[in-house]
Amino acid sequence: TDGTEGGDDIVCFSLFTQDTFITSYFWRFVDWAYKIDRCTPTYTLFLSSVPIATAGNNRTWEVTATETDLRIGCNSVEVLHFVYTDTYNSQCVTNVKDKAVAKVRFCNSDTATKEFYLVVCEGFEATWKEKNIENTTVIPSPLMTGTEVSITCSPGYELTGPDTVTCLQNTTFSGLENISCTKELVCEGFEATWKEKNIENTTVIPSPLMTGTEVSITCSPGYELTGPDTVTCLQNTTFSGLENISCTKELVCEGFEA
Repeated sequence: TDGTEGGDDIVCFSLFTQDTFITSYFWRFVDWAYKIDRCTPTYTLFLSSVPIATAGNNRTWEVTATETDLRIGCNSVEVLHFVYTDTYNSQCVTNVKDKAVAKVRFCNSDTATKEFYLVVCEGFEATWKEKNIENTTVIPSPLMTGTEVSITCSPGYELTGPDTVTCLQNTTFSGLENISCTKELVCEGFEATWKEKNIENTTVIPSPLMTGTEVSITCSPGYELTGPDTVTCLQNTTFSGLENISCTKELVCEGFEA
C-alpha cells in the first residue's frame, strides 16, 4: 500500500473460494491493529511492531497456497498467514479446509480494488490416463499453479520428454505437449521357433521381454552351439546375432558294443 505508519489507510484482503466469500482481513496503519471479519469484532493490536513494505509503486505481492494454508506477502514481508481450520467457531470462519482459497481480493482504501485468482489445474486425470501418463508424486487437492508434479508412463510404455510438469496459470501443464508415452516393443512368440532350432535359454526371461534385454542361450542336450551365446531383443522384435547361431547335432560313435 501507499500508506505510512500512523496514517489512516487500511489494507484489506478478502478471501474467496472459487465462488464463495470466506472472510476479510483488515490491517490499520494508525495503530498497527488488525481485524478478521467473522473472527474479531473489533481491531486488535499486534503484539509487536510490524515491518512496513516499500512505499510507492515499487511493491510486489506474493501469494502462495498449500492444502493447509495461504500466505500473502509484499516485497518478501509476510502480511497474512491464513490457516484453514478443522474446527467450527460460530464467531469465526466455518470449516474451510475443503474450500481452499482460490481468490484474493485487495480492497485497499488508497488503491484500486484488484483480484488475484489462485488458479488450479483440475480434471486432467482422465486426459493423462488416455495418454498413459501417470504421476509418481502425491498430487495435492486443489493442485495450485506453480506446483510441480513428477510423472512417468504406465507399465509397458516408454516416456519421451521431461519427467516433471508444472501447473500453469492457464490451468495447463508446462512441457506436456513435448511428452509422449509410446508402447515399448517386446520380443514375443519366439519360444516355438527356438525350440525348432534346438535353442534353449539359460536365464530366466522376463515377461514381457523388452527391447534391449540380453538373454543367455545354449543348445538342447546332444546339440552343439555355433555362434555367440547371448542374444539381445532389438527394436524390430528380432534378436541380435540370431542368424549366426546354429545348434547342430553332435556326432557320436554308437552301435559299437555289439
